[in-house]
Amino acid sequence: PQASKKEEHHLPESESFKALQENLKKIPEVEKKIELVIQFMSFSLAQAGSPHFRDFWEAKKTCQEFFKENINPTSRVHFWATYSELSREARRLKEIFDEQSAFACEQIEIAVKSVENEIADFERFLQQVTSFQFSADSAVLAQNYAKYDGLQRELVLLNTYATRVSSLRKELIKTEMRIRDKNKFFERLSKLGDLIFPRRKVLMQEVSQLFIQDVEGFIKNTFDHELKTVQLFSIREEIKALQSSAKDLTLNTEAFSKTRACLSECWDSLKTIIDERKKEEHEQKQEFRQHRDEFAAQLDELKKKCEEKAVGDAQAYDELEQVIHKMRTTTLGRHEIRLLREKVTELRDIIASTLKSAVSKPVNKSANAVAKEALHEKEQSKIRAYEALQKKISEILLQVETQENELLSSFYEQVTKEVATSSFPRMQKLELEKELHKLRDAILEKKEKKLLTLPSDTRQAISELKLLLNERKAQRQEIKELLESHRRAKGSSGFDFAEALQANEVIAEEKARLEKIATAIDEIEDQIAKLEG
Repeated sequence: PQASKKEEHHLPESESFKALQENLKKIPEVEKKIELVIQFMSFSLAQAGSPHFRDFWEAKKTCQEFFKENINPTSRVHFWATYSELSREARRLKEIFDEQSAFACEQIEIAVKSVENEIADFERFLQQVTSFQFSADSAVLAQNYAKYDGLQRELVLLNTYATRVSSLRKELIKTEMRIRDKNKFFERLSKLGDLIFPRRKVLMQEVSQLFIQDVEGFIKNTFDHELKTVQLFSIREEIKALQSSAKDLTLNTEAFSKTRACLSECWDSLKTIIDERKKEEHEQKQEFRQHRDEFAAQLDELKKKCEEKAVGDAQAYDELEQVIHKMRTTTLGRHEIRLLREKVTELRDIIASTLKSAVSKPVNKSANAVAKEALHEKEQSKIRAYEALQKKISEILLQVETQENELLSSFYEQVTKEVATSSFPRMQKLELEKELHKLRDAILEKKEKKLLTLPSDTRQAISELKLLLNERKAQRQEIKELLESHRRAKGSSGFDFAEALQANEVIAEEKARLEKIATAIDEIEDQIAKLEG
C-alpha cells in the first residue's frame, strides 16, 4: 500500500475526494469529520469492479490527522476500531488485486512477446500464408493475379498482427496494474505498431492503385465501342466480379469508394442498354410475328384455292413464287422462317402432285404448259451439271494421294472458276465450295507431309516450307473473310428457308477448318524453327 501511495502521489486528486474535502471544511466537530471520512473510506472499498485505493489512502491519511486532535475517548475507541478494520480490509483487497494484476501482467507479457517473435521472423510466417483467392473469377484481375497474390498475402499477415496489437492495447487499458508496468507495455506495443502500420499503409496504397488501374482499364477498353447484345451479359458478370473483389482486397477508403462509384455507373449504363435492347428485341419479335401471320394467311388462302381448284396450276405456281420473293425481302426470325418453310413445302407438294396428275392425262398442251416444261428441262439440266461437277470433285478427292500436286492444283483452280461463273442456286454453290475446301485442304496436307519428311540439312526444305506457310496463312485469311461474308449474308435475312439452315452448317464447318489450319500453321512454324536452328 505504501509503494502504491508513492506511485500515485503525483496523480491529481479525484473529484470525489475533492468533494470530501469541501464537505469537511463545512463541519466544525472533529467526531463528525472522522465519521464522514470513515464513511468515504468504506465507500471507496465497496466500489463495483476495482476499489478506489488512491481515494482510500488519501482519506486514511486525512483521518489520521483528525485522530491527533482532542476527541471524546469513547468515540475515539469506536472510530479507531472501524478505522483499523477498514485498513486491514484494504490491505487484503490490495494483495488480491496485486495478484490479479501480476497474473494479467504475465499474460500480456506472453502475448506481446509472441507478436514480437513472429514479427522478428516475419518472412518465415509469410511463406506459410495460403495463396490469395478471389471470391469471384475476374478476367481483368487475372492478368495481374501474381501481384495481387504477393501484396494481399503480406497484407493478410499484417492485418492479423494489427488486430492483435489493437486488442492488446484495449486489454491493457482495462487492466489494473502499476503505471510503470503499463507504460512499459504501451512502449513495446508502440514499437510493434511502428513495424506494422506504416508497412501496411504502403501495401494498401499499392494494391489500391493496382486495382484502380485495372478497373479504369476495363472501363476504357469495354465502353470505347458499341457493345453487342451477347457481350452485355458477360460484361455484367465481370462488373459483379470486380465489385466482389473490391471487398476481398484490402483497399484504402479512397480506392474502394472511387472504384465502387465507377462500377456502379457502368452497371447502371449496362442496365439501360440491356433494357433498350430488350425493348428493341420485343418490338422486332412483334414485327416478325406480324410478317409471319401475313404470309401464313396468304399461303393458307392459296392452299385453299388449290384444294378447291379455284386457280390454275401455273397461276398457283406464279403466286407462290411471288409470296416467296416477298418473304426473301422481308425481315423474319428463325422460328418464323421454319414455320413458313413448312407451309411453302406443303403447298409446293400440292401443286406438284396436281401437275403430275395433269401431265398423265392425254390432253393438248397449252403454251403455258410448254413454257413450264422448258423451264423444268432447264432446271433438270442445271441439276445434272451440278451432280456431274460434284461427282468429279468427289472422284479427285479419292485420288489425292496418287495424283501429282501440280495436276491437283490445276484441277482445283479450274473447278473453282466453273463454280464461280455458274448459275447454280446459292445452296448448291455452298455445297460445291464446301467440297472444294476439302480438296484444297487435302492438297495442302499432302504438300506438308512431303515437305516435313525432307532432310533437315536441305535448305530447299526451308524455302518450300516458308512458301507453304504463306499459302496456309493466305488460306486462313480467306476463311476468315468467307466466315464474315456468311455471317453478314445470314444476318441480312437474304437467304431462303433451306439456305438459312445450310448457312449455319457451312459456318460451323468453316470454323472447324480455321482451327485445323491454325494448328497446321503452328506445326510448320515449329518445323522451320527446328531446321533453321
